[in-house]
Amino acid sequence: MWLKGISCRLFSSAVLLCLLRSPAAGTGLYLDLPAWFQDADTSGTELTAGETWLESDRADAIVLALGVSFNPGRRTSVKLGIIYPAIQLKGGFEHGFGDGSVSAATRIKGDSLNTSGLFLRWDARIPSGSGALEPFSFRSGGGIYPDVGAGFEFRKETSFLKFRAAATWTRVGQRNEGEGLVNVDYLLVGALVGIKAGVRTGLQGSAFSIHFDGAGHRECFLLGLTRELSGGLDLTMTGGIESGRREDRIFDSSISVFFTCRFPAAAAAAEGG
Repeated sequence: MWLKGISCRLFSSAVLLCLLRSPAAGTGLYLDLPAWFQDADTSGTELTAGETWLESDRADAIVLALGVSFNPGRRTSVKLGIIYPAIQLKGGFEHGFGDGSVSAATRIKGDSLNTSGLFLRWDARIPSGSGALEPFSFRSGGGIYPDVGAGFEFRKETSFLKFRAAATWTRVGQRNEGEGLVNVDYLLVGALVGIKAGVRTGLQGSAFSIHFDGAGHRECFLLGLTRELSGGLDLTMTGGIESGRREDRIFDSSISVFFTCRFPAAAAAAEGG
């Protein structure tokens, strides 16, 4: 019944979106930070689907997200993602597919389960959405090129504690420093701490700081709860706030609900191969 209540609240949020205000420009594009750190999971394949409600004093948005993660090798994990935002523009209600994303982590040194050690991380943002959906997609007059980032990630995990820390530098493919949305190269530094709060329950907190090349910065702080359900299904609920100058922020607060489904059959086939 409580899952039904969550669904009703999310549906109500989507309906209320029709009454929202005009959007803001901001600095940089929207990043799906609740799902930024990949699960260090050895199941081989997992599917993640969720919804994020973004609120600000200038514009709100609902963002649907879908991602699939898999392990092409013992040292490497890959995640593909796409978002579908719904925002309120001055001319009316606007929605559609935003930009796609590809991220990967390759173990440099650490345990064979990829739960602890040092990893090389790279991320790519694939321009695939409409320019009317800023800041969830972006189009400039200089062509359509992907954003590409690279850096390092450190992981440490025990039976009770999970810790992640990462730093990446991203070169944007469509730079814009004029009027409207500012899109420039940026450094992202993030950390996550998770603890076991029960046999099937975990708590996690994360913080991100994004420094734009000569164009300001913004921070995001997230607190979440994960509950293991039956059949290889996990439910994660996350609340967050973003800080920084008003003109730099994409949102003020957020609520996310994600379901993750793991496929043991795929994992068994991969291990057998």
